[in-house]
Amino acid sequence: MTEKIISLRPHHIDRFVSYYYNRDIFDCPGSVSRESISERYGKEFTEKFKELFNFLASGGNGGEYILVRNGLDNLCNICPIKKKTCSDSDSLSLWNGSGYIMEEMDLREGFLYPLEEFLEKVKQLSEMNLIRR
Repeated sequence: MTEKIISLRPHHIDRFVSYYYNRDIFDCPGSVSRESISERYGKEFTEKFKELFNFLASGGNGGEYILVRNGLDNLCNICPIKKKTCSDSDSLSLWNGSGYIMEEMDLREGFLYPLEEFLEKVKQLSEMNLIRR
């Protein structure tokens, strides 16, 4: 990956945190559609999704930043089934995963976080017993 700024919206940050601690999330049934990510989005997109998440989880190449944005992000740009609602803001209610993760990681929309700092915040979730391994 050659991009230095990787944009992620809150619900993709939530998914990344889940992936960081459980690499099988792409094959698990979803809570709403009961389809796995692989079934819903297809093999090609799922491989690109995993490639990005593996790159992030590995710490990147050095010098990468995560831009927290509400709206279309790097994953949305390669998604084969974008809907009109994809460009809507994520709900940041503390009652859903996105809001909870954003709050606990102390992330703010529009801010750039060095990848190392971002990963440290992911690791702290486990240390605070907010994520079970």
